[in-house]
Amino acid sequence: MTKELNNHKESYEESRLIRFKQWLLDKDICKSTRSAGSYSSRLKNALKPMCKELNKEICYPIEFIDSVLIFDKEKGLKLLYALTRLAYQKGKNKKNSKTGTWSDCRTALNRYISFCQEEEIHGNVQKYDKEINIDKFTENWEPCTIEKKVLRNKILKRRKSEGRYTGDVYYPIELIIKIFHNSNDHDKKFIDNWFSKNINKIKLLIDKECNSKPFEELRTLTLCDDYTVSLNFKNSDSEVKLYTRLENDHATLMKVGNIANIHIDHTIAISNLLNPNQLNHDYNYPAFKKLTEMINSVNNNNWEEMEVNKKKTYLKNTFYKENEDELKNMIPSLKCDLEKLLDKVKYEMMDGLANIKKSNKKNSVH
Repeated sequence: MTKELNNHKESYEESRLIRFKQWLLDKDICKSTRSAGSYSSRLKNALKPMCKELNKEICYPIEFIDSVLIFDKEKGLKLLYALTRLAYQKGKNKKNSKTGTWSDCRTALNRYISFCQEEEIHGNVQKYDKEINIDKFTENWEPCTIEKKVLRNKILKRRKSEGRYTGDVYYPIELIIKIFHNSNDHDKKFIDNWFSKNINKIKLLIDKECNSKPFEELRTLTLCDDYTVSLNFKNSDSEVKLYTRLENDHATLMKVGNIANIHIDHTIAISNLLNPNQLNHDYNYPAFKKLTEMINSVNNNNWEEMEVNKKKTYLKNTFYKENEDELKNMIPSLKCDLEKLLDKVKYEMMDGLANIKKSNKKNSVH
C-alpha cells in the first residue's frame, strides 16, 4: 500500500510539473519548452531540501504543498512564501547542488506561486498531516539595507537603444563602474553618489490612483504576514501600503513573498533616452556613443556569438585592460553623460512578475 501511495504521489508531482510548464508558455513567461523545463527542474530540485528543513517527513513537496492549498489556501500561500524567504536566505551566490543558483530556484518558486494562485488544483491528494512552522513572516528593512542588498543590482542593468548589442548607443554600466572605481577616490565617490541619487528618485506608489513618494523619504519598509508591504516615511507617524501599477495606469496593492520580488521599473525606457532620434540635441550622449564605437570595433571573431554574461566579462576584463588609458581619459565626458541621464531617468517600484510580463510584452511588440 505504501509503495502504491508513493507511486501515486510521484505521478501527481510529474503531472503538476507538466501543467506548470504549459502555464509558463501560455502566460508568455517562457518563450520555449526548454526554458519552461529549466524552471520546472529548478523548482523540483529546490523544493525537496527546503521542505525537509520544515519537516523531515515531507518526501513529495509539490503534492504536500498542493494538499495544504486545497484544504487551507491561506496557509498554503504562507508556506510558499516562507519557502521563497528560505531560498533568499541561502544567498544569491550559493549553488544548489543539483541545478542553478538559489536565486534561480527562488525565481522558479515565485512563478509557481503565481501558477497556484491562478490555476485551480485538480487531482486526488490527501489532506496534509505534517506539522510545519511558518509563523515568522514579517521582515523590516531600512533604506540603506534595501539600497545595498537589493536596489543597486536592479538598477544597474545594461541597456541599449535597439536591443542589447545593436543600435546607436550602448550603455555598458558594469564597464563604466570599473572605469570609475579603478581611477581615484574622487571618481569612485562620484559614481557611488550617482547611483544613490538614482535610487533616491525611485517612486513608491501609495494608493490606487498612483500617487507616490520618493525613496529618499522612506524610513522603513515592512513585509507583512498578509504579503502586503507597509511603508513608513520620514516626518510621518502613520504607515501606508505599497501599490504596483497596472496597465490602465491605476494601481493595486503589491503582494510579495520577499524583498527580492520587488522590482524597479524604468517608467521611461533607457533605450528611449539613449536613442538620439527621440531626443533633443542637448540630450545626446557623446561619451556613451564613443564607448559604443570602441566596443563595436572589438577584434574578436566570436563577439557576435558570445552569450550575454561572457560579453559582460570580456568588457570588464580583456577590453578594459586593452583600453585602460583611453577609458580613464573619458571620465570627464562620462560624468557629463551620466548627469544628463540622471536628469531624465524615472523609476518606480513594481511587483516582479508584473514587471517581467510588461517587459515580455514590449519585446514581443518589437
